[in-house]
Amino acid sequence: MSPETSDGKSAGQIISVQQMRFLAAALVLIGHTLHEVYDQFGMSQNYEKMFEWGVGVDIFFVISGFIMYLTSASFVGVRGYPVEFLKRRFERIVPLYWLFTSLMIISSFAVPSAVTHGNLSIFHVISSYSFVPWPRADGAIRPVLALGWTLNYEMFFYIMFAAMLTFKRSVFLYVLSLIFVVLSVCHNFVPEQLWIIDFWTNPIVLEFLAGVWLGWAFKRGLRIPGIAGLALMLLGILGLVVAHSWPIERVLKAGLPAVLIFAGWTFRPNSGNSIVGRFAAYGGDLSYAIYLSHPFSLNVAALIFHRLDMNSPWLFFFSSIAAAVCAGALVHHTIEHPLINFFRLRRQRDRPSGARLEEMGR
Repeated sequence: MSPETSDGKSAGQIISVQQMRFLAAALVLIGHTLHEVYDQFGMSQNYEKMFEWGVGVDIFFVISGFIMYLTSASFVGVRGYPVEFLKRRFERIVPLYWLFTSLMIISSFAVPSAVTHGNLSIFHVISSYSFVPWPRADGAIRPVLALGWTLNYEMFFYIMFAAMLTFKRSVFLYVLSLIFVVLSVCHNFVPEQLWIIDFWTNPIVLEFLAGVWLGWAFKRGLRIPGIAGLALMLLGILGLVVAHSWPIERVLKAGLPAVLIFAGWTFRPNSGNSIVGRFAAYGGDLSYAIYLSHPFSLNVAALIFHRLDMNSPWLFFFSSIAAAVCAGALVHHTIEHPLINFFRLRRQRDRPSGARLEEMGR
């Protein structure tokens, strides 16, 4: 859920992408907080249902494809790079996810009342650490840390993308596109009992593919005027509101609007110089930490409100949002960023190999 450049640095050079990452994390956080408000206070679900808050995940998938293409297109066909690519992606994503998965397992034993679907099996735990889709106690295909289902897709994207990097540049994008389209078509014929295949053939994978093609267009210099970009974004938002309750595939009612919103913002002139723009770009740095940590922040906030017998749903909503952002910042600066620096320094010690790859990719 947290794209980066090939040398481990954040995608902050493209300020609009960082801002989109923050927007994606914020939408997920707001949606989950509204759900928690409903659970804790019995407040009307109208706020939760008025909008497809989960579109933040779809935006993340588009960003993932976009950044992967921008940072790796120059290395297509370079011998040894696919392994290097996977290594760097694992270093960036896995340690923090494993940490919060472990915390969730500990929480399920220490405070079972605060953990939804806390019944664990050894297969569920192993699959959660290995990014393999597996049903939990209630039958839903979710890992121990439920929102980690998105990372099961991300790992699938990484592996598929790395495999495609072994092809020639002239056919790389076409082979990748063909495979993802065929997988999405096959989804209609896969029985639910084959849940692993059913999961990874879901048409939601086309959102990643759309991001790859947007990266291709961006790399070739495609830009759109600011007004046209805002129009695309408004069209995407309108689609989210109108199609929210329609019985159609998520890739249409959330994925397509996510593509429009992302393209409308990213392909327009840079807007990162304002205070709000810089704050949103900073929020992009925090997005992965916020995404993984916010379930814990919301649970802690709910326990505190329950203990203090506080009954203001809106106070709970805004204080929970603030707490989740602060907790994400704390996790980023004390755990995530030091880990990024650790792996970056380790790669610099092995610089001859990395330098050779970069030289070949030019």
